[in-house]
Amino acid sequence: LEIDALRGGGILMMLTYPTLFDWNFFVSAFELNTPFWFWFARMGASIFIFLAGVSMVLHAHRKQIKNPFSLLPRALFILGLGMVITLFTYFAFPAYTIWFGILHLIGIALLVSIPLLSRPRLAGVLGVLVLGVGILLSIPPSFGLIPWSGIFPVEMNSFDYFPLFPWLGVFWLGMCAAHEVYPNGIPHSLLGWKAGSEWVHTL
Repeated sequence: LEIDALRGGGILMMLTYPTLFDWNFFVSAFELNTPFWFWFARMGASIFIFLAGVSMVLHAHRKQIKNPFSLLPRALFILGLGMVITLFTYFAFPAYTIWFGILHLIGIALLVSIPLLSRPRLAGVLGVLVLGVGILLSIPPSFGLIPWSGIFPVEMNSFDYFPLFPWLGVFWLGMCAAHEVYPNGIPHSLLGWKAGSEWVHTL
């Protein structure tokens, strides 16, 4: 229940910002360049991507997947949808082409995270490192042109941009949290917290 509630909230946040962005782009000016909307958009995306990491682990447990590479078709399908969006925006809005949006990110994250399904601690450590590197890369001046990495020129424009640094780190932290909160894919209480966990006493 808590995952569905959080995912629903994240989706609503992710729909709100693009709707306002589209209104601003196609209809009339709406001020979005404020700290509130900056963090609002990133908070919604963080919730959604974090839960994508959680869901990958729970999906593997629920389906009792013995061979994690059976997740490849799912990952490639999502990545393929991202490529379709790239082609559409390249021809329809070439100045704002989506080279690496959220579907590209989740597709790649699913692919590269397969070896980490049984290594939650490693996923957590790598998640913190990638998140930290991504934050450093976001500090101007940016350089180079590697859209998927997070290293990009300042003048780059895109309707949607979710590079691996830092967002893959958020995905991996979600995987780590899933192992901690849902050992073997099973919640130990209504909210999923393990019985006796010190996290419960901090709520």
